[in-house]
Amino acid sequence: MQLRSGAYSGGKAHSIVREPALVLVALIAIVMPIVSALVYPTYIHHMLSPQAEFSRLIELPFVVSEVAVVLWAGRQGFDLSSAWRALPRDIRIAAGVLMLAIGVSALLISNNFAYSLTHSLIVLIHLVFALAVYHLLARRSIPAPDRIAPLIAVGAIVLVLYTAWWLLTAPPPETQLYGKIEWHAALPGFISVRHFGAWYAGLSSVFALRILFAERDGRIGWDHLFYCLTAAALVWSGTRAGVLALMVVVGIAMLSLRRIPPARNIGHAAILTGFALCLAWIAIPPDDSFRLWNLNDGRITESIDAGRFLAWKLGIERWTDSPLFGWGTGSFLWEVDPGFPHTQPHNVIVQFLISWGIIGAIPAFWLLGRAIRAAHTSALAHREMLPFLGMAYALLLQSLLEGMLHYPRFIGAIIVLLALVIARAHQPGAATTH
Repeated sequence: MQLRSGAYSGGKAHSIVREPALVLVALIAIVMPIVSALVYPTYIHHMLSPQAEFSRLIELPFVVSEVAVVLWAGRQGFDLSSAWRALPRDIRIAAGVLMLAIGVSALLISNNFAYSLTHSLIVLIHLVFALAVYHLLARRSIPAPDRIAPLIAVGAIVLVLYTAWWLLTAPPPETQLYGKIEWHAALPGFISVRHFGAWYAGLSSVFALRILFAERDGRIGWDHLFYCLTAAALVWSGTRAGVLALMVVVGIAMLSLRRIPPARNIGHAAILTGFALCLAWIAIPPDDSFRLWNLNDGRITESIDAGRFLAWKLGIERWTDSPLFGWGTGSFLWEVDPGFPHTQPHNVIVQFLISWGIIGAIPAFWLLGRAIRAAHTSALAHREMLPFLGMAYALLLQSLLEGMLHYPRFIGAIIVLLALVIARAHQPGAATTH
């Protein structure tokens, strides 16, 4: 078995515009992160304009990009009614029940109709986007992973360089609204440093799996360089959930493949991780938010859950007041006050329950589970795709501790990655790798 797909070359004669997989990966990994960084430049925790801040919180540019992909797919023969009819019966039932719950909770129950309706429409866009993405990917050959991964690498380095420039050229603190630079919120395009770290946990998962399980005869390649870079960015961000997700993804890969990586590959990964830790330590800004742990006389000075247990407890308590349909999409924002700024409960289970109740949460998890199962089966049959599944897993795992399934940036990426892996199994004449 090898993760580099030497025998499988996906239509190199096509131009990039005729290879939707490359376009979609470039969109989520390069184009949209930079667009967001340029549209939402800030050195404090919010935009000065309330309208701009609202669009930033709902990540409007990413929603617009999904709509654009749907329109592009329409020009490529995508028809929503046909796509719907082609779905397995259980998926159609689950999607129908979910849409019913979304509508009831937003239109009849929500205490903030406008916000719930907005987020509900965004959820519907995600669902249509998923169908459109699969249509685009299934009708063309999937390029070899060695053509896809470099796009992720380019996105990683461009965003790191731009972020470094943004922080190093910060204006005098006294020129800012609060008379200071809020470093944890000054990551261009990201709502907080935690989301920056969550993204780099996903990126580093790609390269970690490629260097651990690829058969390279001991050679050092560009994958090693970008694992070091992305792991350093992850640790630099102080995102504990991201570090945990990266470790769990590697564990899932070992269990799924039923093998331990070669000792040489493990050694390379360990050395590169050491370099990444050194790079992260050198570059940490003067803000405790960037530390994995804050110590005082050798003791950790913060709770391990960072207030999440309280948010989950309060969220569940509020959900039980409307257990069937919840309180509307995104309702955690106004229904629960855990004592710290929030837009979501930092847990996808609580998020789905308080948004759509048990009637909406069950089909939502059914749809997610069906997609994960199909992607996992495909990745085991075509193991060169495992790194991209690993990135999706890293983001999904963090949804248990953060808002990865609340924000369009991460939802769109998960959809593209899962669809990419699933579509690989349905390519004409697709052969398995062992």
